[in-house]
Amino acid sequence: MYTEFIFGAMLKKDTPDEVIEILKSMSGLSEIYPEQLPDHALFKSDRWRALMTCCSAYFPVSSYAQMYKDEFFDCWVLSSRANLKDYGSEIKLFCDWIKPYIKDGSGYNDIYGISIYEEDSTPTIYSLD
Repeated sequence: MYTEFIFGAMLKKDTPDEVIEILKSMSGLSEIYPEQLPDHALFKSDRWRALMTCCSAYFPVSSYAQMYKDEFFDCWVLSSRANLKDYGSEIKLFCDWIKPYIKDGSGYNDIYGISIYEEDSTPTIYSLD
């Protein structure tokens, strides 16, 4: 069964270059993954590399990932939509790993992620508040 994952956040200005490089790789902006990965459970899971680009024909929207440096705010912005078999809890692990680097999410509660399991109509919301 598939889980759809929608992510969007503005990262803090002091986000380490290593984190930016990992995110660029995950979002398809770079084909090179850093040799040295953080000591976090996310990087021991099976699907972390494709978390933002996985796509299934069962979903009407193709996956995408976008990452750019916002010149006005002088920080990186990351947005993605994907669907994957989340057997290793990669979505939760990713949200746990990235949360300390997030400056802003969306709306009043700073929502930065939503996941929806295909057999459950209740989404999981990830927010800073």
